[in-house]
Amino acid sequence: MIQVTTFPHRHPTPLGFVWRSLLASAGYIVALALGGMLASALGLPTSDMASKLDMSQLLVGMFVGGILISVTVGALATKLAVPQVARVSILFSLLLILNSVLNVLESLFFTTLAREGQLAGIVTQAVGYLGLAVLLAWLFPSDEMPRPLRIVVRETWEQRSSLAWLGRLVLAGLLYIPTYWTFGMLIAPIVLPYYNNPALGLGLVVPEPGTILALEAMRGLLFVLAVFPVVLVWRDSRLSLAVWLGLTIAVLAGIAPMVQGTFLPVLLRLVHGAEITVDSLVHGLLIAWLLGVGAWRKG
Repeated sequence: MIQVTTFPHRHPTPLGFVWRSLLASAGYIVALALGGMLASALGLPTSDMASKLDMSQLLVGMFVGGILISVTVGALATKLAVPQVARVSILFSLLLILNSVLNVLESLFFTTLAREGQLAGIVTQAVGYLGLAVLLAWLFPSDEMPRPLRIVVRETWEQRSSLAWLGRLVLAGLLYIPTYWTFGMLIAPIVLPYYNNPALGLGLVVPEPGTILALEAMRGLLFVLAVFPVVLVWRDSRLSLAVWLGLTIAVLAGIAPMVQGTFLPVLLRLVHGAEITVDSLVHGLLIAWLLGVGAWRKG
């Protein structure tokens, strides 16, 4: 069993979580504005949808979404006992892939939105998430004594062969397909009318089943690759790993985007948010079960 030195006095209090999350979200909004300026300076085109959005509603949605992200990812950050640069890198990749890249990828197939504005959005969000990752790493310090990243990763990697890791990574990604399909079918009667009625002007479409399967296989693998660095440095129980992975995926990939998607109908946002939360928790459990190692861990 690896022995660690804890710093209980450094862990934020409940009140500390509140003000730190508010501060991180405010910094996130500022970083997003800087990202938008950079995208504009690079001459990247924006989508027509951006000009039609209510900016006050969008700002409120981004701020509230930023708070939800900060509370969840900030709590996760306290579990990452590695140097600050590594913590920032892990948090940044989580934020960018789960809350931006994956959603952009899905929008390419499930919406008729113009593709030329997607790159500007990714650049804007990348700057925003870099700023947020730095703030979260600073505001939510580790509960344990940081240890060199290469040592922590090596200890985890040596628990299995490289071939076993590869097989489990692929399986964890592919298991997202039945999870997504099962819960997607449950809400289909509620959400399909929004997708099948172009008169609503939402730009939503349903691709062919084969396209959906290929897309979700790709997204499932990206989910796993995004959270794998967390798995490699995790030093708590596999149960806690499952809970935190599920919550992180749910908030970044579903809940925050639904809060921030003020242009969508409320019912659609609520139903999709609930569906993504449930399948994220299930997928988090599957990832922790397949990838978590426990020979030297608690649980």
